[in-house]
Amino acid sequence: MDRLNPLDAAFVDAEDEDRHTSMAIASIAVFEGPAPSYDEFYQAVAGRLPLVPIYRRKLRIVPFRLGRPVWVDDPRFDLRYHLRGTALPAPGGDEQLSNLMARVMSHDPAYACAGGCGA
Repeated sequence: MDRLNPLDAAFVDAEDEDRHTSMAIASIAVFEGPAPSYDEFYQAVAGRLPLVPIYRRKLRIVPFRLGRPVWVDDPRFDLRYHLRGTALPAPGGDEQLSNLMARVMSHDPAYACAGGCGA
């Protein structure tokens, strides 16, 4: 059981105090060539998931908030909840990509990855 460091705990507290506050960070990578199928992408990530065990964990708040939150294994972890397949609507440009990222970032998972292809 790993306890959050003070800075990370402060970020969690800031998000907990105001539901309109998000400390999430996003990035976009655009590649050329054909996109892998969802199943190919899923298998690639699933095969590497054991190398980064924290991705299968969730935060647990300490009772009465008497300490910083801790990371615990999530027995109901479902990778398919975190990996999403999608396609950008035509013309598949920057505006459509921006709208997709806004939708992805509005979801609850601690991390999400949306693989998509544009027109």
